[in-house]
Amino acid sequence: MSWLIEGICGIQVSDGTITIRPQPHPLMQYAEAVFDSPLGRIESAWKYVDGKVEYTVTIPANTTAEFISPEGAHRFLRPGTMILSGRESFDAEVRK
Repeated sequence: MSWLIEGICGIQVSDGTITIRPQPHPLMQYAEAVFDSPLGRIESAWKYVDGKVEYTVTIPANTTAEFISPEGAHRFLRPGTMILSGRESFDAEVRK
């Protein structure tokens, strides 16, 4: 299952640093993964909506994460659940 968690949904934890680097593909249409890391529960999901990819990411309390899109855009995320959409830059909606 690491191909789903680390590859398709892009959850990576190394030396206390969380990176989310998803790899969506239109043939799959959606994917989601949950990883119970030593830092807390990390969730990463993506789905195609009207031809664009929408990402939902949950970061555990007292941590931050770097989100890197397939196009190379970077965004730093705070704890909580966010919905990200866009390509070069991201619109974000924070959910509690």
